[in-house]
Amino acid sequence: MFENDFEKIRCDRGKWYCDKYWKGQLKKAVILGGLKNIEVDNMKNPKISMPNPYEDDVVQIKFLCTDDKFEKVITELIEKDFFSNGIITDKTIFLWNGSEIKEYSRRRFRRVICNIADSKRNKYSSNELYQKFSKLLSKDDGYVKFDIIKGGLSSCNIALIATEYMMKSLENVDGDPEKMKSQFEEQIKKIWEV
Repeated sequence: MFENDFEKIRCDRGKWYCDKYWKGQLKKAVILGGLKNIEVDNMKNPKISMPNPYEDDVVQIKFLCTDDKFEKVITELIEKDFFSNGIITDKTIFLWNGSEIKEYSRRRFRRVICNIADSKRNKYSSNELYQKFSKLLSKDDGYVKFDIIKGGLSSCNIALIATEYMMKSLENVDGDPEKMKSQFEEQIKKIWEV
């Protein structure tokens, strides 16, 4: 179950031996296995159907464990081509096993991506920036949805929820699985709002 998608992202302890990493993986398994019925074999790259009113969206879950700050990690993911090589695609929710934040909605994430893209305009041409984000754009829209003037995306379906915050869906429900599931769905609906 060791995930090496993001092994180049800073970790001060080494994931194989890190209690924080394995506790985060356990939290992911409890929530996704227990509340979303994800099979153990699919736990490495799980996909979940979003609750109403986003029921048409199937979202991939990416576990991201790091000691770095959020914006720095996202910038590093862009620069190391995680968005363009297909590891991170449109409709992704990061399970953040780090510190400092509990959630980032799609709306907030779009602003962060636009800010990062804007800060990189002197480093990359518009075409290079487009290539960096190409997997976040649908093939039908392509370059049209990449805002050349602002240097960002006009659409970006990525959100983030911290593993610690996600576990709150298990609290104050007297062990009732339906209430837990309902609380978890409310959490992911909230971060998926635009």
